[in-house]
Amino acid sequence: MNAEGFTRSRFPDDDSGREVVTVGDPKSSRPVILLHELGGLSQPTMDYAAMLAASGCVVHMPLVFGSVGQGSTLKGAVQLCWGRQLTLLLSDRRPKLAGWLAEFSRHIVERAGHAPVVIGMCATGGVVFSVMMLDSVGGAVAAQPSLPFRPSWTTFSTSNLGSTSEDVEASIASGKPFVGLRFQQDGMCPAGRLTKIAELFGEDSTLEIDGGGHSTLVYEHSEEAHASVLALLDEVFGPASE
Repeated sequence: MNAEGFTRSRFPDDDSGREVVTVGDPKSSRPVILLHELGGLSQPTMDYAAMLAASGCVVHMPLVFGSVGQGSTLKGAVQLCWGRQLTLLLSDRRPKLAGWLAEFSRHIVERAGHAPVVIGMCATGGVVFSVMMLDSVGGAVAAQPSLPFRPSWTTFSTSNLGSTSEDVEASIASGKPFVGLRFQQDGMCPAGRLTKIAELFGEDSTLEIDGGGHSTLVYEHSEEAHASVLALLDEVFGPASE
């Protein structure tokens, strides 16, 4: 791990708390919660957080599973199954992680005075639908939401977004800034899933990027996807100060 500019803490602030890695000015009025992908809280994920911090944000990265610096998809998949923080296969379930995120987002509001934008990616993409309706969340990004896992050609894969139907409906009703991202040839995030999101949240709520790959923001970083995130941050917080 390249530790320069990063701090590590726990929330809650005790031995039972979840580890959180943070980068950026702690006094920033543009807080972001960045949820890592299936591989783990890897160095490329922290590099992307640093990129967001360079745009004036303070970025908090909770350790959902594994260890800081981990970048193994196989290890992450095993840890994901074992930890049960996310709904891997089951439909219409609120992820366990959502409860912690609700508390942490309220903590950020109390400390910074601004509701954070929550960015979920891959396995954590659908978690945003369980929290974006909260007063303590200002907006959300679902980058290549991949849970629950199902063959891409099944109807189930297109109609389930990784949270409960009630939470999805509440997220729609909140009217908060939101964007869903996906590469057009991504097999892990079925095309129908983003089509469903567009139907529910509006045609302007999704962006499909030409080409293959899976990780729109980190590993196969797309400048087009990143620009859409920056635009959403400006919509929520206003333009970043020079």
